[in-house]
Amino acid sequence: MHGRLLHKLTIGRYKFTTADFGGLDFAASCPNLRELAIHGGLVNASVFTHPVLEKLHLRESEYKGGVQDIRLDTGSRLRDLPFEDCLVHAESLYVGPASPLSTFHNGIDEDYGGVFPERLEFDSCPNLRDIHINADAAVWHLTLCGCLPNLSNVQQDASPYGSYTYAVEDALPGDKKHYMSLIKRGKDYTKRW
Repeated sequence: MHGRLLHKLTIGRYKFTTADFGGLDFAASCPNLRELAIHGGLVNASVFTHPVLEKLHLRESEYKGGVQDIRLDTGSRLRDLPFEDCLVHAESLYVGPASPLSTFHNGIDEDYGGVFPERLEFDSCPNLRDIHINADAAVWHLTLCGCLPNLSNVQQDASPYGSYTYAVEDALPGDKKHYMSLIKRGKDYTKRW
């Protein structure tokens, strides 16, 4: 009833409990929600498919939405997507053409293992500036595709227990060279989480 009034919602963790929002459709319950921050919650796909949500911050939370391919493309308004020590039960995360996403951050220590999408693809995202992946025990493949005109930072670290690969596809030769230099420059960055 009051969900229509919410534009920003922050849900904190009480001690070490996990709040179960697995059965809640955030889009239907809070249709005007622009910012959502959850610490210690179980969420479903509605947090990724919400039609007006712009900022989603998940910390020590878990996604079990049934959807194995998370897609943030034309219908998404997400601009900022940080994950901190989250378990994301999905095979892939695709950020596609016309997505307004500007920053993607993922930090997972070894306690959370490798429960995160193995395939990450960023395809023709006009606003994307930063990709930071620091996942101590995860294995992933990062693909950069098409035109990413504002991309200035790509940092990946899988040490000490994980590994990653990367590729650049369907990009102009000058763009491909630029993306590869960003990937190589950010390969051994120091952990800042």
